Amino acid sequence: QAPVRLGRKRCSDVLVRAKKRADGTWDCQPVGIVNMAFAPRSMADYVYAPGKEFEYGASAVFGSLEQELAGQLPTCDPYIPPAFFTRVKKPQAYGFKDNPFARKREGKEIVNVTGTGEARIKRKWVPVSVVRFRDDGAVPSNPPAGAQEQLREEDLDIVTHLRQVFEERPIWLRGPLEERLADKGIHLNISTMQKTLQMVAYLWSDGPWRNSYVRLGWDPRVAANAGEARKLQVIDFRDRFYRQPRAYFDAIEEQRSGGIVDQSEGQVVDHHFRTPPVNRSQLYQYTDIEDSVVQRIIAETDCVERITWRNGWFTTAALRDIRERMAVRGEVMRRLQQASLLSLPGPSESLALDGGQCSASAGEQDRPAGAVPPGEPRGERGGGDERRGQEAAQNAENAQGNDE
Repeated sequence: QAPVRLGRKRCSDVLVRAKKRADGTWDCQPVGIVNMAFAPRSMADYVYAPGKEFEYGASAVFGSLEQELAGQLPTCDPYIPPAFFTRVKKPQAYGFKDNPFARKREGKEIVNVTGTGEARIKRKWVPVSVVRFRDDGAVPSNPPAGAQEQLREEDLDIVTHLRQVFEERPIWLRGPLEERLADKGIHLNISTMQKTLQMVAYLWSDGPWRNSYVRLGWDPRVAANAGEARKLQVIDFRDRFYRQPRAYFDAIEEQRSGGIVDQSEGQVVDHHFRTPPVNRSQLYQYTDIEDSVVQRIIAETDCVERITWRNGWFTTAALRDIRERMAVRGEVMRRLQQASLLSLPGPSESLALDGGQCSASAGEQDRPAGAVPPGEPRGERGGGDERRGQEAAQNAENAQGNDE
């Protein structure tokens, strides 16, 4: 039951110690004068009184103000009244649930959190090996210390599949790597991916292979690996569409109208440049870009004699041409999407971007600009929508013509 509060009152009584003798008489001795008494509001079985430092309940203040200002307060355990009392004397099965923290801490190291009295489990997390472009010496050829011990039995098969994937090609971005594993029917969470990746690869943090995982012992900076390493370089492509003020105001208008604020929300990031980028900054590997013009530039460009942090094994002119081609292709794909959403006569759905040409369907090629398709009532299409569709089609064709 919950504790019962004792009421305090002043009194002037005498405390006497009485001891009964063998002959039945009493031996009484005065102990002192009682000037403070405590009485419960109801019957009580046990009195839990404060200690001597609180004068057994006579004072609610520990020490005095003078002692506190002088820094002479005595040190002792704080007085914490019990929250609950019970009459149960023998141990019983209380039916309490096990403490989850107590189960987790078995066989693990427990450390105290700085600044608090709480404890936490010290987890044995092994960080992945990280290499920077200007680091001297050889790249890691073995997993970091302790990486093998943190693997579970079911993780060993995943490590085997990862070794096979990195034998196919030595450098992977995280997105294309997850796509390749998904083709094998393997879907991993972040924790498992990180633990197993460091068994076969290390992380490249900057330069031409930023944020990519490289096979252990394979250095893309070595001239002997230049032919393969340059195709696996990473480009940080930033679409010009997101630099325009209209992209910002379109997002504000979507937000006010209850639409999707983030254009990338609900869209899957394409790592092969089949669709326009959905992020302001998007990473691609050159070998994954499905564009014949980009691949032709890569094939026709020779490796430079000396690798650089900015361009890797490519020349500045080659990277400029690749970025310009990607910018034009991204704009064309974006305008074609806008025209298809309007469902108006414009560029055909069959788009030949590999050669840099845009062809219309057979029925659209011979039809004059602004003509209504046969069998369709003229009033079903709004004049404003028709004009916007024609403008989008003309812009797409102009962009393709400039690229040629």
